[in-house]
Amino acid sequence: VPGAQGTLGRWVSHQREIRETMSRKRFDALDKIGFTWSVYESAWEQRLKELTDYKAKHGDCNVPGAQGTLGRWVSHQREIRETMSRKRFDALDKIGFTWSVYESAWEQRLKELTDYKAKHGDC
Repeated sequence: VPGAQGTLGRWVSHQREIRETMSRKRFDALDKIGFTWSVYESAWEQRLKELTDYKAKHGDCNVPGAQGTLGRWVSHQREIRETMSRKRFDALDKIGFTWSVYESAWEQRLKELTDYKAKHGDC
C-alpha cells in the first residue's frame, strides 16, 4: 500500500516501522495475510522473477543495461556482488546468473573456437 494512499498508507508504513516492538499477536495477524514487511525485499524478489522469465525466453541472464529497469537492476547486482546477502547471491546463482559478462563471452568464444577446430582441424 503506497504511503500516498492516505490513512491506510500511513498506517501500513507505521506497522513496518514498529515491526520489532509490536505484539506477537499483531505481527502474526499481519504475517498471516501476507503483509509485505520490506518493500525493498518485495521489489528485489519481483526483479528476480522478471529475470527468471527473461532467462526462460532468451536462454541467459544477460539483460542489456539499456533495457530499462531490469537491465539496470542486473547491472547493479553485478556491482554489489561482494556485499549482497548470501540469500540473494544464492538465489541469483541458482538461476544461472552471469556474474561476469566478459568472462561469459570469453568462454563462449573459446567454445566456438574449439568447435571450429574440431570441424576444420585448425584455429
